[in-house]
Amino acid sequence: QLMMSANSLPLRFFALIGLQLCLLSGAGGEKATVAFHLLHIVRPSLSDVATAARLAVEQINNRSDLLQGYRVELVEATSDECNTTSLDYTQGLVSFVKNAVHSTDLNVVGVVGLLCSAVTDGLSPIIGRKGSDLIQISGSTSPILRDSDTHPRLYRVATSSAIYADVVVELMRKNGWTRISYFHDIAGTYYTSTAEATINLFNSQEDLTITYSRSLDSGSTSSVRASLEGFITSGRIAFVSLSPANVATFLCTTLQLGITWPDYVYILQDYQLQDLLGLPADLWTCDMMKAIEGVVLLNYRFENDQNTTLVSGETYAQLQRHNEKGSPLWNLIYDEVWSFGLALNGSQAALLKRGFSLSDYQLGNGQISDIVEDTFKNVTFQGASGVIRFSSGKEVDSRIDLFQITNNKSINFGQYSGELMLLLQNLSFPLDRFPVVTLPFWVTIAIFAVFAICCVLTTVILFLYLCYRKSKVVKATSPILSQLVFIACYSLYLAAAFRTYIKGYNADFLLFSIFCNLEIWLGAIGMALIFATVMVRMFRLYYVFTHFGRGPKYWQDTYLFFYTLLALLFPLGILSVWAIVDTVHKRIPDSPPFFTQCYSDHLGIWLGVLFCYLGLLIFIVLFFAIWSRKIKRSEFKDTKKVSTYIYIVVVTTVAAMTLWYSFMVIGADTLSHVALTSGFLFIGLFCQLLLYAPKTFPLCFAKCSGKKKGVNITSTAALHRHQYSMNW
Repeated sequence: QLMMSANSLPLRFFALIGLQLCLLSGAGGEKATVAFHLLHIVRPSLSDVATAARLAVEQINNRSDLLQGYRVELVEATSDECNTTSLDYTQGLVSFVKNAVHSTDLNVVGVVGLLCSAVTDGLSPIIGRKGSDLIQISGSTSPILRDSDTHPRLYRVATSSAIYADVVVELMRKNGWTRISYFHDIAGTYYTSTAEATINLFNSQEDLTITYSRSLDSGSTSSVRASLEGFITSGRIAFVSLSPANVATFLCTTLQLGITWPDYVYILQDYQLQDLLGLPADLWTCDMMKAIEGVVLLNYRFENDQNTTLVSGETYAQLQRHNEKGSPLWNLIYDEVWSFGLALNGSQAALLKRGFSLSDYQLGNGQISDIVEDTFKNVTFQGASGVIRFSSGKEVDSRIDLFQITNNKSINFGQYSGELMLLLQNLSFPLDRFPVVTLPFWVTIAIFAVFAICCVLTTVILFLYLCYRKSKVVKATSPILSQLVFIACYSLYLAAAFRTYIKGYNADFLLFSIFCNLEIWLGAIGMALIFATVMVRMFRLYYVFTHFGRGPKYWQDTYLFFYTLLALLFPLGILSVWAIVDTVHKRIPDSPPFFTQCYSDHLGIWLGVLFCYLGLLIFIVLFFAIWSRKIKRSEFKDTKKVSTYIYIVVVTTVAAMTLWYSFMVIGADTLSHVALTSGFLFIGLFCQLLLYAPKTFPLCFAKCSGKKKGVNITSTAALHRHQYSMNW
């Protein structure tokens, strides 16, 4: 029944040590002893960690100030080897039932040594449930074990592996990274629960994101290669949580694809340099030392400084003489036993107050288990793996060491503990993405130079236009509409300038987004104004010549001004709705070339609507320009100049928009930008040179030379004279 109630979960590593409390009453006044039969259920390949439990038991028993009248002893057993198949904790469960549940002469009251997340996850709900009420001390680190409802009475001498995600988050902030890729195994309780905790943590971050995430099949070379090929263009920093079966394949594949240090950084959890060097040689299909160059390693620090005095009274260096293989798991087992011994010792006073003693402690005695469990809150000592102090989450705050492999050496460049990262060395890491490609410097300077020329020339013409505003020549050019044309020209110039600035200098997100919106608004309004004013003027010409007998009242300049503004209502409405429901912002594409973009979710739709409206204006203007060729009267000689201007502007607009879109599609961002900004600048420049320079400059020259010179214009007065003559 116990086995059927356990979840079928995979196994990572297992060392179960059952903590048995036996009261042996001796005759003749011999003192009673309490035996911790550390039900040492450990896989045969890790049998060496049993020496840690034996040593800790011996030291506790030799302390006259601990557990007076009681004694600690061990009962040991073995488990299955650690792998990722289901029900690997079966042998451990059988050992628990045999030695704790069905034993008549052993009084098991606690379990220590749980070093495998899958085993702990399978056994803890059974061992700690009501009826057993056994306290467990574990070295497992799976985040799933934090659930106290599912795993009652479980304490851990190591922090949850979710701390690795915390370390990565802090490392990202230290290096200014905002995006990272994530690779993890899909097999095993430890890896799946760690991946879930990592993804949940990043989902809670507003400024950090996992841009590319892949789960890998164990030992699948094709899965690893396909995942890395997708990673190449998604970023440059990867967090890797892989089993030994995958990590060597992963690193060799990065070497084969050429995505290695210093262009890319891989952050591996749970490994030290000796762990990578100790992997079986047949797992490495490449030059191992080249594959691991630059790799960042994160690992628990389950050790102390050599001269640190431990709870037993000896130094860490003296203790490690017993740890023949130097295994950090050995230190965890040692600290687990000491944790339980100190907790039992500290609970005696509380038990006496409630009328109990340790002699009453038996399997299923939940009241005493509650009292002993409360004592764990006060357990603090210098253990072999570090300072042991259980938090409110029933786990010890472990320290994480950060290493980077450089020139076949492992450099400790940082430490993380208690949400605080200390960098021991400042290493030069790459950016989290390839550098954003900006406009070549000479292109930026050239565009700004043309921008300055256009602004100066337009300003000079505007100045002359205002100076001679009372002259008949200027009055005859519809001054109100001309002012709109000047506004349109400046709008186009500024649109080109804003676009060049954000493309040439990679402005920050806020400034870039503001300039993006300004560029779109100014460009759209400038183009609409240019064609709307020409359309209204040409329509007036067309109307007067085709509707004889009607007065020109509704075609005076004031009315034309309002007609032009009316033509702007549609683009202004589209731009306003666009800004509200689908704001334009900065974006850098996930694949090269990494040019910054003005982006919104439905950018193509909004631009398509504006282009359709602009195309309608162009069609109407072209129609009037072609029709105006029929006018033969001498008063309207400037109509040909206006028509020429229309043809040039239409050709320039169509060419600029076509080239802009074509270059953008093929990824030639620089050429695309030059095409669009050149279109903006030259449309305004042509307007000044063809429409206003021929009227203002002759007036200036004539005044300077003291002569008066007539200028042929398409004037309102000429239209009026033509209308009256037709009526007559």
